[in-house]
Amino acid sequence: MRIAICDDIKGDVVHLHELLKEYLYTNSLDADIDTFESGEALLSAFEPGKYQIIFQDIYMNGMTGMEVAEQIRETDKDVAIILTTASLEHGIASYKVNAAYYIVKPVEQTNLTQGMARCHEHVNQYAKVIEIMENRQSVRLRLRDIFYVESQKRACVFQTATEEIKTNSSIDKIAGQLNGFPFVRCHRSFIVNLLHVADMLNQDFVMESGAKVPISKSCHAAAKKAFKEFFRAKMKG
Repeated sequence: MRIAICDDIKGDVVHLHELLKEYLYTNSLDADIDTFESGEALLSAFEPGKYQIIFQDIYMNGMTGMEVAEQIRETDKDVAIILTTASLEHGIASYKVNAAYYIVKPVEQTNLTQGMARCHEHVNQYAKVIEIMENRQSVRLRLRDIFYVESQKRACVFQTATEEIKTNSSIDKIAGQLNGFPFVRCHRSFIVNLLHVADMLNQDFVMESGAKVPISKSCHAAAKKAFKEFFRAKMKG
């Protein structure tokens, strides 16, 4: 997940950045945080889909936060915008940019947590991580980056776009850690992430990479149902 903080008061940027890092660590989440001290700087770096959450201060020199948010909304309907301000004056105006939340400064851990809770869909899809052991070292692996998990004897191998990560754990335990949808147990030895499935054949899931993940007869009905529900929801989104 990628988060932007836009505020022309440097102390407020640093404060929010530290609160966010603490929140992410405490909740086993992973995100890159970019900071900007003007709306113009944010818009210069902005691209649709680049950020999942933007913390936007309203009162700034140059472009106001509302003007920045309005421009962002013209091209990106999905990014969650959390407005920060020293006044409640713009509470109603925040609806015009479909703001996810409105935080009155000073930002504290409590209202930051409430704001992030409003962005739960973005957090669940982009930021959740699993912590596993590889060669006696702890590895934090973002759920979104996992393509599938394969059981190999007494170990499990996590397949990502760039690497394989092996951990000494049972696939049943890993299934519990992945906590279900969009992960689907399609075989006694495989768990697949539907985010990276391109198609479903009779006996296999076809991944975006072209790799095939087998579907057992006993799991076929549940896997097919999950596949249809996932892509139906994706098309609606």
